[in-house]
Order: sequence, then C-alpha cells, then structure tokens
Amino acid sequence: MPFLDTPNGALYYMVTDAAAPWQATHRETIVFCHGVATNADIWAGWLPALVQHYRIVRFDTRGFGRSALPPKGFQWTLEALGDDILAIATEAGVDRFHLVGESAGGTACLALAAREGGNGRVRSLTMLSTGHVGGYIKNVDPWRPLIEAKGMEAWSAQMMDNRFAPGALCQDQWDWFHDTQSRTEPESLLGAAEMLLAADLRPVLDNVMMPALVLSGSESPFVPIHAARDLTELLPNARMRTFPGVRHGLPFSHAAAASHIVSGFLTRMRSY
Repeated sequence: MPFLDTPNGALYYMVTDAAAPWQATHRETIVFCHGVATNADIWAGWLPALVQHYRIVRFDTRGFGRSALPPKGFQWTLEALGDDILAIATEAGVDRFHLVGESAGGTACLALAAREGGNGRVRSLTMLSTGHVGGYIKNVDPWRPLIEAKGMEAWSAQMMDNRFAPGALCQDQWDWFHDTQSRTEPESLLGAAEMLLAADLRPVLDNVMMPALVLSGSESPFVPIHAARDLTELLPNARMRTFPGVRHGLPFSHAAAASHIVSGFLTRMRSY
C-alpha cells in the first residue's frame, strides 16, 4: 500500500487514474479530504461520476484509517492538516488541483484555500457538511464524556443517527461506516474536534478567490443550515446546494447525487 512518510507519521493515500494514454497529460486532478472517524473509502461512491474525466487522489487523514496516529504532544491545527494535503498532492505528482472536503476535512480544505489564495495550487473548492466557525458547530461537547463512559462503539451508534436519516443507507453501508467509526482512536477524534471548535475562519475568507461550492444537508445536527448559508455569503465566488431532509453524512449517503453536482460544477469551470 502507498504511504507518504512525514515527520509526524506516515499518511496512506491512493491514486485512481483510468485515463487512456492519449488523455493522461490533459487530465485535471481532484484531491479528496474526509472528516473525523472515517477514511478515504468514504469517497468510493463518487468514482463512477468522476473517474472517466479526472485523476482522483484520496488519503486517510492523519490519525484516522490506515494513516499513522500522531505522536504524543501533536498539535491539531488546520495549518498542519493543510500541509498534509499539499504533501499528498506533491507526492502524487500534482501541481494544481481541485479540492473536495467533508466535515472536518472540508474545514481543513477551506483553511488551505484561504492560505493559497487565488493564484495558489487550489483551482476550486467543494465543501460538504463543513463548518467555518467553531461556535456554530453543535452537539460535539458531549463526545468526550460519552466515550469515557461507554466507549467508541456507543459513540459510533449515536453518530450513525446523527449522520444518517432512517433508510439513507443499505445495511452493508451502515455496517461498514459503524465499524469504521468504532475502530477510531479516541484521542485523534477528540483532538480534531477540539481544533474545530476553536476555529474561526471568517477573517480569511476573502482570500478564497477560486470558485467554491457548498453542499449541505438541511438536517445536520452539527453544522446548521444557517451556517452553510453564512459561509456561502462570505466567500467571494461561491454557490450553494441544499439537500432537504439529509443529515451530516451527505457525502456518503448521497454520493451519487453530490458527485454529479460536483462534476457539473467543474465542467462549467472549464467552459469559462
């Protein structure tokens, strides 16, 4: 399996490139960044809509999935997660790329896009179920006492209800997601959560000059719909799509619909 060694541990990544040889030099790349307590496989349902037209780079966020746990004393910061995204892109041989992130991964992508500005490596930005102000994020404070009292499996069972409305997943999807969450290292989860709750990206959003797309479920218990609207209004070049009745797990439960929207968004970019 491919790993990128970094000073804070190895990052697992995968590159999917189904281009014909005569198309390969013209292919744009999308880098995907997932949120807490899951891994790069959350994006598997996005491949059918995108793999024929884009090179796909996915990786397990530091501390989750197959990537290494951070060393003792590691400081969870959006800047450090942004550095990981850039390092993965460089390792994959990518100069400029489209960026798609969900939940905490979306916040890391947003912070990186603000840092890169309009002439940096990020060509476009798509965020799903993404918060930009820690004070807007709801229902995270009870995580630590729940985990300490009942463990990760109980936390995951509660999270499944918060992520997905009844009937949103088939049984195999539900089982995979619950199992993946249950095997998460608690300190990685809680470290990332504390980072998010302390974040406030409003002062730097004017720097996000590239085209941006905000996708949000109307019923997320963590990122209220008004927060998604606020983010869209603050970004210089953004549009928003809402999924009625959908909870926080939009990128997984509605992968087909969301990926087709992103495909259209990127196609329109090429036409300008």
